Amino acid sequence: YIRGASNLQDLGDLSLMYLQTATLGAGSKLKRVILGNPAEGYRNAALQTLEVGASNQMLEEFDIRNLSNLTSTDLPVTSIPSLKRVYAQGSNILTARFANNGLLEEAYLPATLTQLELRNLYFLKHLELEGYSNLIDLTIENCNISSDKQIEILKAATGLKNLRITNVNWSFNTAEELLNRLVEINSTITGKIYIQNVRQTELDA
Repeated sequence: YIRGASNLQDLGDLSLMYLQTATLGAGSKLKRVILGNPAEGYRNAALQTLEVGASNQMLEEFDIRNLSNLTSTDLPVTSIPSLKRVYAQGSNILTARFANNGLLEEAYLPATLTQLELRNLYFLKHLELEGYSNLIDLTIENCNISSDKQIEILKAATGLKNLRITNVNWSFNTAEELLNRLVEINSTITGKIYIQNVRQTELDA
C-alpha cells in the first residue's frame, strides 16, 4: 500500500522487488510502470496478480518483460488510449488488444501471443513479436504498419486462422504466392493487391 498513490507519476523500477501482486488502479496519474526487466536470466514467476486499467488514463509506458506466470493472460491496456510504449517480451500474455485510436508508438510482444488487435493506431512506429507461430487471430485496421511488415507477419504466422486487415497495398510476384497463404485462413482484406505475374489458368479460375 502506498499513501498518496493518486499523486504519483512514476514508481521507479519495481522489477528487482519481485512483487507477487501489483494493483495499480489507485495510481490515476501514473505515466510509467516498470514491473519487468530485460536483463539476461531475469524471470519473475512470483507476480501473478496484475491490475491496470480504466483508472490509469495517463499511463504512457508499461513494462512486464519476463513476468512468466501472470494469472490473467490478457494484456490489460485496452482502456488506456494514452499508452505509447509496451514491453511484454518473455511474458505469458496470450491476448493483446490496444485502445482504439490510441497513441501507441511501440509494442514488443511475446511469442506466446495468440490474438492481436490493432485499430486506428496512427502513431504506431514499431511492432515486434518474439515469434509469430502461435498467432491465431489478427486484426489490423487503419494502422501505420508498412506493407513489408504486414506481409512479414502474414508469412511468419503459420498458425493464423482469422485475419482482418484494411487498406493494404501489397505486391506479390505470383498469385500462387498469395493464394497459398490465404487458402486456409478466414480472411477479410481491403485495399490493393498487385500481382506481378499472372498465368492464364489463374485468370480463368
